[in-house]
Amino acid sequence: MTATSTLPHRLREALSAAGFTYDAVADLLGSTAHAALARNQTAPGLARTADGSPLATLTRLFLLQTAVTRAEAEAALPDLVDRLAVEGFLETSVGEVRARLDCRPYAAPDAAGDHDLWVASDLTPGLDGLPNRVSADHVLGISSASTSLAQLTLRDDVVTALDLGTGCGVQALHLATHAARVVATDVNPRALRLARFNAALNDLTGIEVRDGSYFEPVRDERFDLIATNPPFVISPGTGERLVYRDSGLPGDRVVEDIVRSAPRHLTPGGWCQVLANWVITDGTPWDERLAGWLGPTEEGIVSDAFVVQREVLDPAAYVELWLADEGAAGTADYLRRYDTWLSWFADQGIEGSASAGSTCGAGPTVPQGRRRCAWRSGPTRSSSRSPPRSEPGVTPSTTSHVSTTTRSSPLACGPGPTCARSPSASRARPTRRPSCSGSSGASAGVTPPTP
Repeated sequence: MTATSTLPHRLREALSAAGFTYDAVADLLGSTAHAALARNQTAPGLARTADGSPLATLTRLFLLQTAVTRAEAEAALPDLVDRLAVEGFLETSVGEVRARLDCRPYAAPDAAGDHDLWVASDLTPGLDGLPNRVSADHVLGISSASTSLAQLTLRDDVVTALDLGTGCGVQALHLATHAARVVATDVNPRALRLARFNAALNDLTGIEVRDGSYFEPVRDERFDLIATNPPFVISPGTGERLVYRDSGLPGDRVVEDIVRSAPRHLTPGGWCQVLANWVITDGTPWDERLAGWLGPTEEGIVSDAFVVQREVLDPAAYVELWLADEGAAGTADYLRRYDTWLSWFADQGIEGSASAGSTCGAGPTVPQGRRRCAWRSGPTRSSSRSPPRSEPGVTPSTTSHVSTTTRSSPLACGPGPTCARSPSASRARPTRRPSCSGSSGASAGVTPPTP
């Protein structure tokens, strides 16, 4: 898959000509098929896409992951089928074509309104009850986590922005709508290739994709805005590592390291926005624990922060969620993995795991001892759109994640695909900076600023 070739441009032209956009796919599927696809069921969608039109063909090929005839594929992707097969996007057999990668419409709001995009990633596993194990280098597509971060991210115009741990590049695509220059980093070679391809597919020339771990590729650089949805799953850091979710570090160490390191990579007045999980420990209020991450850096940089704790899962529910995510349910190793993970939680004094968002700013210097933080605990909703999809291995019955609306076809989602359409919300473009108040001892429950 080569981003520098003419393939991204030609594919974009074909997708546009077919009308393969968020709104068009939403109208084609209708609400019933949309809801079924959010449950990983394709039958209603297949019934709605049988007319052989280019739009129906692309929807069946990529979103519903079913074979189409060679003639239908050629009509939807003129003179591209063989090239896409060579590049690993499609596989062809006698008279049939199937997708090997996903490519779905996505709509992102910008200053001019909704901006139609397309995002390539690995296929959503587990449709219609099929096996859902994924490879260690699986590249996750549009998910509720990525769309939640996209909606939480400040959209002021900036000069430089960083997408830390870019995956398929969703945050970089958003950042490119209001940043003159975007750097996107990752350690997964497949993710780097897909991120470059997606930048070219959407004709966004201001995105530079770099190979490297966390802040390593930008060691001496500073940015006006950093957005990151890191591999935040809280685990012992042992066993097979799925790069899109597992950092290889125990507990929530990766999130702490990012929060502590970010101020060194922010321009004065810059912000770092993080969507992640963190540990709830016995006897320690969650806000006090996180406040300890926000102390002055060695260089004396003091950070402001606005932190929202969205929900807390008990250890058993958390382990079940992420074992299902990797497709471990029903395997011979399931009970051993479950017990090992749960025992590690107990040994570490972990009584729960929180999912939430944090905005940290290297704003105007605050005298040491007067660190400013605002805390909020409770559910949040966000919006942005893309066709519905589950995270690998997660079905609606195994997830406890808060409902998220996204815009990549009135469909969109991630862990626990409960999706809804919210056109007015999806068009909102938050521009205000967080208002930080209180002190390092502030308690949960502070009313958040209006986004």
